[in-house]
Amino acid sequence: MSELPSSRCGYTWPTDHEVDDPPFHQGCCWRKSVNDSDYCIWHTNPEVESKSVEALQEARVPPEIRKKTSPYSELLYGANISNLVIKDEISLKRVALNQSDLSGTRLNDINLSEADLRGADISESNLAGANLSESNLEEADLSDTDLPDADLSKANLRYTNFSNTNLHGADLRAIFEEANLSDAEIAFADLSGGGLISVDLSEARLHSADLSDTTIHDANFSKADISHADLSEADITDSDFSYARLNNADLLGTTLTETNLHHVDAEGVDFTGADLAESSFSGADCESADFKDAVLVQASLENANLVNTNLTGSYLFGTRLEGARINSTTQLTATGSIGELTVSERCRYDIDAPPDTPEASVAMEANELKNSPDSPRVIQLRRARSTYRRLEKLAQQNGFSVLQSRMFKRRQEMRRHLLHEQGERTRWLFAELQRWLFVYGESFRRVLSVSALTISLFWILFTITGTLETTDGIIVTASSVSEEPLLAWETLYFTISVFFAGSGSLSPTGTFGQILTASLRAVGPILLALLIFVLGRRAAK
Repeated sequence: MSELPSSRCGYTWPTDHEVDDPPFHQGCCWRKSVNDSDYCIWHTNPEVESKSVEALQEARVPPEIRKKTSPYSELLYGANISNLVIKDEISLKRVALNQSDLSGTRLNDINLSEADLRGADISESNLAGANLSESNLEEADLSDTDLPDADLSKANLRYTNFSNTNLHGADLRAIFEEANLSDAEIAFADLSGGGLISVDLSEARLHSADLSDTTIHDANFSKADISHADLSEADITDSDFSYARLNNADLLGTTLTETNLHHVDAEGVDFTGADLAESSFSGADCESADFKDAVLVQASLENANLVNTNLTGSYLFGTRLEGARINSTTQLTATGSIGELTVSERCRYDIDAPPDTPEASVAMEANELKNSPDSPRVIQLRRARSTYRRLEKLAQQNGFSVLQSRMFKRRQEMRRHLLHEQGERTRWLFAELQRWLFVYGESFRRVLSVSALTISLFWILFTITGTLETTDGIIVTASSVSEEPLLAWETLYFTISVFFAGSGSLSPTGTFGQILTASLRAVGPILLALLIFVLGRRAAK
């Protein structure tokens, strides 16, 4: 570069520039230098030369020059306006301020829209109400800066440092990529429809912020305050929300897959219809949260607080529930809580519960169902059986014996239907017998009823068939009983004795009488054994 006159600034940017290095040219400031300084009012050190708004405005290039610097309205690379009070007295719209120093400057309500601030130092400045829309802040430092109610919509915020920055009420509908917003104040800010890619928001304060319809990937929200924020319809993947405060936030219809929510405070959060597949709520406080119709497939709720939580219609296939805490007001169905004895709990995979079709129940992709070797019905039944097994263990570890029994019975029902669906007739018939005799070992009343019915049936048969004879040689028939009513009691006593002890005071006559007596001898011990088995199961609970 040729030698400049001493009256000209001559500031060059980039200072160390090699041919073919980006940018592919080196800029040189031609503004008039000030006093004994080698630089103009924009580039000189404020500690050496005092600067005023008037002097800065006077040093702006004329319109005919600005036309030659398109797309920028002016080139002010490397400007040094630190620790000044400028406010909105100067417009820096579409100005190139790459690598400039604006630190500690009061720039309230200034217009920096479409400005190029790449690599600029704006730390500890006041930009309250400033317009930075569509500006380029890549690698800029805005740490400890005040930006309340500022407009950063559509700005380039790649690698930008917002640590400990006040963004209260700001318009942040932009794409943040690998930006640092740790410990930032972002309460009531608008980030809707934007993107947070690999962003650090640890310990940030996002109270009541609008993050609806935002794309969030690989972001760090650990220990952040996101209470009362709106994350509805947001797409959140592979992010870290551990120890964050999400209480009373709105996550209606949110996708939150493969996300770390360890020990998150999610009290009162609305997760209705949210996709939480493979996310971890381990140790989370989900008290009074609403997971209605939420996808929790392969998610973890281990050691989570599910007191007063609504899990109605949620997809719980493969969900880990070990150590989770529930209470009598926790809901598994829309008809009521688990503490209500009249409520029949059904998971969404149950064939006797809505939705009506297997396809809607499992919510699998059409191609995935088509390529599966199993029918949708078989998939539904398998998922129902697996889910009931997990809910059974959850009830057991929380001391809800009635719920545990209900979940066990529903699991056995799903198994019975599955055997029928797969054509295993022998095992299905055995399961059907178990259901009819003692409801899979859960109904003491059913065993007593079957036993009483068996005794009554054999008593009637013995009475009307003439297959018993008294010690006096009297054959027991309907007519002999009508003549001597005491025979009815003797026949009943004989039936009960054979049922419980295997023998009685009357004698069977003929082959049919012997068959009836032998049959009763065989059935009695079986039903007694079932009765003891059911009592044992109850005692074990």
